[in-house]
Amino acid sequence: MPREGYQDGGALPQPYQSIGALAVNAFVGRASGEQYPADRPHFVMDLTPEALFDDTVPDDVKRLFRDQLSRDSQTVMLTMEQAGNAASGPSGMGFYATKQQSLAQIAVAGNVCERLNPDLSITAFRLDSYVVQRDGAGRVTRVITREKVDPASLSDDKLAKMGVTREELDEKSPHDRSRDLYTSCCWDYAKKRWCLCQQIDGVEIHESDHKFSPYTVVALALVPGDSYGRGVIELAFGDLSTYNELCKCVIDAAGMASKLVPCIDPNSTTRPSELAKASGEVVITPVRDNVVRDIAFLKLDKTADMSFVLKAMEVIAERLGRALSLLSESVRQSERTTAYEVSAVTITQQQESMLSVFASVADQLDGPQVQAAIERCREKGIIARPSAETAKGIRVVLLTGQTALAAQARTGRMLSLAQLETTLGEQPGTYMDRGVLYRAIARNQRVDEPGLVKTEAQVAAAQQAAIQQQLQLAAGQQAIASSGAIAEQTAAAAVQPKG
Repeated sequence: MPREGYQDGGALPQPYQSIGALAVNAFVGRASGEQYPADRPHFVMDLTPEALFDDTVPDDVKRLFRDQLSRDSQTVMLTMEQAGNAASGPSGMGFYATKQQSLAQIAVAGNVCERLNPDLSITAFRLDSYVVQRDGAGRVTRVITREKVDPASLSDDKLAKMGVTREELDEKSPHDRSRDLYTSCCWDYAKKRWCLCQQIDGVEIHESDHKFSPYTVVALALVPGDSYGRGVIELAFGDLSTYNELCKCVIDAAGMASKLVPCIDPNSTTRPSELAKASGEVVITPVRDNVVRDIAFLKLDKTADMSFVLKAMEVIAERLGRALSLLSESVRQSERTTAYEVSAVTITQQQESMLSVFASVADQLDGPQVQAAIERCREKGIIARPSAETAKGIRVVLLTGQTALAAQARTGRMLSLAQLETTLGEQPGTYMDRGVLYRAIARNQRVDEPGLVKTEAQVAAAQQAAIQQQLQLAAGQQAIASSGAIAEQTAAAAVQPKG
């Protein structure tokens, strides 16, 4: 629905400030770097607490299984990253570009709908291209999307349901072939499955059931009972609109002040045409003390009033900067502002204002989407499907936002424990297995370089080889010592006098 004051299909009102646009760019840049870091996956499959603390399973088995889950997680993430960029034919948006589009829609509209395609690429829908229905608890129960498709891209069985042949499509241009595809995905409480149905021109062309919904919907600042949320810009719309109007006033005042309007006394002999003469031409007019007395320029005596407007703008800009997490408006403006203060303000902002947004996006978007991507990879055979009993001990852990901070904290506690062992005067490795420590830190820090951290079998083989080498060296030294002793005995027997 268009907002009040907007004409349906018309142009947006003229903006006089860019704080909103800058806030969206800052939000997208900070959220994409935090939610979807390019140097590590944003999720990992791990053991559930019950499986992790199961005393009946040996620790070495748990470690090997967690390493395998970590490799499977990276395989799923890499598959999602490279999806959508086909070598031939039309290429879609890549993973990170699509996520940036989605985050921008969350910031502006407060809503976004994503679909995980069969090839694990992602399609983002605008707010006017889908509708969503939620139950009383705010959970999504139905999504209907609309998109433009070329029927020539559909399979033969779908074309047959439409009553169209490929020969008929070949006679038309791609523009004339374009049709609206409506897709409905709803949760069936009886089947405990997601039912997906597609229609073109009122004809049903596809129907299927899924364990996980291919659609994920995010609603930021969702009011209980509503189906759509409110974005960062809409939450600050009051201050933004006020600041925009004040900017317009300042621009109007500056425009009036910049005008060069000459004023001529009614009794003056100077004519307006004489003021329009080219530079250097002489104008006959009364002059007293080298000053033209009957000509002046229009001045605006509004300095005091405009200072009040500028002061109000400064207050609102500071408030907007803090609300929209703009660093330039949040850091103290001073010559003595240090780099440490800038860093501290940035960290505080991310922890206080952005982490709540990250948690909402991760809970509504990343969690369900990752589950669907893992299931799709298992169906395609990209990763192995565990048994039903093993699957109960696997969970998906998101690694961004507060989880990333928790991983860093766990690594710090592990290193502190290792240093404590040395501080107490114990030999390294007395109470702590260094191999387990290295592998745990590598897993927390998402270090995935193959062969960088040795496995237990490699460490055992290296220790065995070192022992064999030491034994061989000791045997050689013993042989040399024995040969020397025999030589000394032989020499001593040779010099002894005979009877």
